Amino acid sequence: MASDLSPGTDLLSPELRFLAGGGEAARLILDRDWSDHPLGAPAGWPDILKSNLSTVLNSPESMILAWGKDELSFFFNEAYFPLLGPRLSWAMGTPFHVVWADAWEQAKPIIDDAFAGRSQRFTDLPWTLDTDRGPANTWFTFSYSRVLDPQGGIAGLFVFTNETTERVLADAALRQSEERLRLVVEGARDHVIFTTDTGGIITTWSAGAQVVLGWSPDEAIGQSASMIFVEEDRATGADVREIAGAVRDGCAIDERWHLRQDGSRVFLSGSMHPLPADAQGNPRGFLKIARDETERREAEHALRASEAAAKVDAQRVQLALSAGAIIGTWVWDLPNDRFTVDEPFARAFGLDPAMGREGLSLAQVVATVHPEDQAGLAAAITEAVERGGAYAHQYRTLRANGQYHWLEANGRVEHAPDGTPLSFPGVLIDVEERRKLAEERDRALTELRRLNDTLEQRVAARTADLMHAAT
Repeated sequence: MASDLSPGTDLLSPELRFLAGGGEAARLILDRDWSDHPLGAPAGWPDILKSNLSTVLNSPESMILAWGKDELSFFFNEAYFPLLGPRLSWAMGTPFHVVWADAWEQAKPIIDDAFAGRSQRFTDLPWTLDTDRGPANTWFTFSYSRVLDPQGGIAGLFVFTNETTERVLADAALRQSEERLRLVVEGARDHVIFTTDTGGIITTWSAGAQVVLGWSPDEAIGQSASMIFVEEDRATGADVREIAGAVRDGCAIDERWHLRQDGSRVFLSGSMHPLPADAQGNPRGFLKIARDETERREAEHALRASEAAAKVDAQRVQLALSAGAIIGTWVWDLPNDRFTVDEPFARAFGLDPAMGREGLSLAQVVATVHPEDQAGLAAAITEAVERGGAYAHQYRTLRANGQYHWLEANGRVEHAPDGTPLSFPGVLIDVEERRKLAEERDRALTELRRLNDTLEQRVAARTADLMHAAT
């Protein structure tokens, strides 16, 4: 047996020189026992088989020679090895329908057409086969063409074949990825997504870009991306700097107000990136992705304004507390019945300030109210919670000094959009002195009215006496 089957070898007998250059495929032929094969030993094969098989063995392309007509003997070259999988060790010279039993039903009509002179080429044809990777869905590009003997009879088939499974799956994965990307891009209605060429001219425009900015793809594509920058930013070159930054750093952050088609403004937060270069390494342009943050920006502005107003209100409350007008403040979390109070409130009622911060129940607070005032207070609270809005009520409470004092509670009940009571903040005002003054005033007025009445009676009596004396 020859140990070197490379081209030009002289180690083979003249009858086997057709195997030269066949590599491991030729070795499979030499190692096989052909004694019971219809073709017999390779040295005695007909010249037409030897010449055609030599062509197959020396081809760099994956090739099959199926020899015969009624029963095709299967020959192949080294390039075909990976396609055989578990069949490799025994496939050489074995009948075609045995080698590819799992594909014979699909292959037989193609072979019949080739024998009839209807040679065909198939691109990415799917097959389910036992491969070197186990049973798998595979794809092949191949062609079948018949081999004729000198008399024009059918001698066999040439099959040029190439497995394209990897490329087909890669293409399918790419299509799926592109479709997912398209769905993401088209579904991101609060995101502006578009691409430009290297000069900043818009080349694609997402549905989200149309929703946020107003321009349709037909209106935007072909325009400069500078059109979405507000006038003052264009004047300072912000649009040009964005492209330059993306080129220099690979990413340019863009958080600023932008222009809508109708002239209104929208706050976008995003970035611009260079697109991957083309196959020749040339730059292709830029991708810009930005989220509509207008609502968040306006909410932050409103929050800052609210916080500033709250700070002013807190300062006013503190001034009132310092002046003694306000005893303390409270917040009642209605859904959780959690009543929190500030430190002045807690001190005024002899409560632990820590407990006041952690939260009391309304019942704990009402327990400090004068028994005669509790029913009226409960009714006023119930009415305010159900109605919502402003609340004011006066009642007596037991203070830390052990005495009942009059105070006035002022607050406001906040409702959710569905009418659910949420919170009840408020302040307590000491009205003890005010009520004492009012009571003193009322007593003085009563005494004045009594004196007036007495005076009128005395004047009337004296007048009557005088008139009687005159007569």
